Amino acid sequence: MISIQHLGVGEAFDTTHYNNSHLIKTPKTALLLDCGYQIPQQLFKNKQDANFIEYIYISHLHADHYFGLPPLLVWMAEEQRSTPLTILTGPNTTEKILQTIDLGYRGCFEKLPFKLNIHELQEKEPYQAKDIEIHIAPTQHSVQNFAISLTVHNKKICYSGDGKNTAASARLYHHSDVLIHEAYTYDEPLTGHSNTKEILEMAKRQNIKQLLLCHMQRNKRKQIIDKLKKEEIKDLKILTPKPNQTLQL
Repeated sequence: MISIQHLGVGEAFDTTHYNNSHLIKTPKTALLLDCGYQIPQQLFKNKQDANFIEYIYISHLHADHYFGLPPLLVWMAEEQRSTPLTILTGPNTTEKILQTIDLGYRGCFEKLPFKLNIHELQEKEPYQAKDIEIHIAPTQHSVQNFAISLTVHNKKICYSGDGKNTAASARLYHHSDVLIHEAYTYDEPLTGHSNTKEILEMAKRQNIKQLLLCHMQRNKRKQIIDKLKKEEIKDLKILTPKPNQTLQL
């Protein structure tokens, strides 16, 4: 059984839907997709065991996607986590992540009772995280962002992070069982973000089975969802998950 818990589905400044973040649980491990500043509180409410996450993936270095790392790590330390934790991230990001954690809680690395690893993923180089095979591909965003695919027992889950699709990210999503994708607006042309119409067209071409749309602009969320109700695409299930909703595969 594989589960996807949507801890947050909103954009940076959405006060009700929280930062875009999703907890993937497989038979052998648990991986958190992004950890923005609103996400630790969501995790504290939902989980008691500080060892429950084994991997954290950071798609890009914007606050709503990784500023939750310092409080989460210190909470794990105070709750006496004992197992190693691996942060997966894109190329050339380790130093900035370590600086952010240290700025959040100066000297915390010396107090961690568990081993912290940071591994920089590389495009075209697969990574194995227990029973998850991982690949990444770049999107077009204001900072470096990598979409990710997770293949577990013939089930493929993809997550866009932020950004407009590229040829590489579209290929990454091909034949996904689930694609979690940002949808900042409905059809407005954007730089650095995707609109819903573009994503729907891409999902048709790439034979996506389930499309989960998140990270909607907070003042346009209702408009996007209302317009989506009129969309019908054969063999594509479109969902707009809510915080703490769980999908089973």
